[in-house]
Amino acid sequence: MENGFQMKKILTKRNLLFLTGPLLALLIFFATFELVAYGTEFLRRFQKDPESVKLVEDPREKTLRSWVSEWRNLNESLIDPNHKVDEPLRNEPGHYTDKGVNTNASIWIGNRRLAPNLDDEYELRGMISGRLKWRVRYQTTPWGHRMTHHEVKPKSVANIIFQGCSFTFGEGLPDESTFPARVGSYLPNAQVFNFGVQGSSPAFDLLQTKEDGKFYLEGVDQKPTVVVSTFLDDHVRRIIGASTRLIQQPNIIYSDPHFYLEGDEVKYEKGFAQNIFSKYQLYKLFGHSKFAEVFKLEVPFYGEGQMKLAARIFSETKKEVLKNNPQVKAYFVAVYPGENFYASRLIPFLKQEGLDVLDYSGVPLHSILEEQRTLDTDRHPSALSLDLYAFLLSKELKSLDILK
Repeated sequence: MENGFQMKKILTKRNLLFLTGPLLALLIFFATFELVAYGTEFLRRFQKDPESVKLVEDPREKTLRSWVSEWRNLNESLIDPNHKVDEPLRNEPGHYTDKGVNTNASIWIGNRRLAPNLDDEYELRGMISGRLKWRVRYQTTPWGHRMTHHEVKPKSVANIIFQGCSFTFGEGLPDESTFPARVGSYLPNAQVFNFGVQGSSPAFDLLQTKEDGKFYLEGVDQKPTVVVSTFLDDHVRRIIGASTRLIQQPNIIYSDPHFYLEGDEVKYEKGFAQNIFSKYQLYKLFGHSKFAEVFKLEVPFYGEGQMKLAARIFSETKKEVLKNNPQVKAYFVAVYPGENFYASRLIPFLKQEGLDVLDYSGVPLHSILEEQRTLDTDRHPSALSLDLYAFLLSKELKSLDILK
């Protein structure tokens, strides 16, 4: 009887091993594969991209160096290599107050659209400490675009419109310190418009141009017009719904525009997740894991498909703008200085789409301005960083025939 009981226990253990063995092996295989894949992707962040190496050898690099040198000479008194920032407050997540300090007017109407005729102060506070990061006055035009104060120039020969996110909008800075406003100062013969919106992306720009159609340039004089869309590495994350993006701003999983490729056609659906079974919900869940936090990993991986999608979104935006606004004579994608992780992979696809690219990714903003490259209490660009970008853009754009 005892022997029978022992035999039954042995059989039960064997059955258990038979059931769990393959599952355990599968989990080990999957974990190993994931670690190798993520490890490879992680190490790539520290490798020089072949395209970046080519940039150093490109004659354009010499031109960029001379422009940067010229800008440094003009701003030598403002550059301080010993500049100190409030590091804890700068790194602390911010809580944005979208209501005006004096009028209680909301800065947005709808999804990523600025309210018209704003004139109030807005502030950002540390989410944990409650300390004030900045308080800045924002003004908008009657058409819901941030003021540059270069919108009306009687002797101007052309318009320049800047699309983009908070870098274009000039988060945490007064109207006159945004880079579109600075371009307006550098180019006296151009009227300049700031179409930037905080938290936006090339996907939002495409959606806006599709929705607005011929009203896209409402409030802009009927003069020859150039459109410049600024690209940041983070825009790829916003376009594809990367895990890091989804946990930073959880609500965007439902509200951000989701474009995807079906064959060669760009398709649209509102939001990345329409139900709890969406793969983007899994991305979001992964983003909250300790594994992702420790190894600084994100999903999905960035491959050719993601770069092709991003390039097609820019291309479709250009087509929409040109189709409805014949006064637009040129459309550029400008890569912000130092944004060289995804840019080198994206630029070949942008050129395949026939897009003109102004590439400043090789400009070493970190070494030029060090701690002065961002705001003292926030990770957004400083006035100096944006002025350098504006200087480079103005050098490039003033050679266009329509601005001569």
